[in-house]
Amino acid sequence: MTKECDNSKPIVTTEWLATHLNDHCIIVVEIDADPVADYEKGHVMGAVCWNLHTDMENQLTRDIPSVDQFEELMGSSGIDNETTVVLYGDGNNRSATWAFWVMKYYGHKDVRLVDGGRKKWVSEDGRYLPMILKFRPKGIRLVCPIKVSGLRKSMLRKDLVWTRSRFSIPARMKNLWVN
Repeated sequence: MTKECDNSKPIVTTEWLATHLNDHCIIVVEIDADPVADYEKGHVMGAVCWNLHTDMENQLTRDIPSVDQFEELMGSSGIDNETTVVLYGDGNNRSATWAFWVMKYYGHKDVRLVDGGRKKWVSEDGRYLPMILKFRPKGIRLVCPIKVSGLRKSMLRKDLVWTRSRFSIPARMKNLWVN
């Protein structure tokens, strides 16, 4: 990771994104349930689009994308193992938090979420471009997904990013949220 991308916080502000749009080590990804309604009308400068329902799930099993499917998606988006990926999404960032989880599940080290997502970027008069960009494909190798027992252990860590609303936290995790 280069020095200009060295910011270990998983949540970044729209201001941070605006100042890092030209960093060569960053790929911005919009995750959208309806790309025609949103992404194709305009998106963050340089952002690539992932469709929530076709790119972020295995169409055959209705599960997360397979390793091969996700490697292809990331590589065709210009993402390799060293890329800082900045995600934002439609709605209240629900789609982006799903992609964040999938990327972490497959072991991508540097993934960020834009606080407030598309709504906040638009409300702050962020620059949107209607053009769709093509990226030079890159090679990427994902690590084997973590085992369920590893996922359970990771849920006990204090640095876990909880993407649900405060009111739907399971009882066993409320202490982590409150403290």
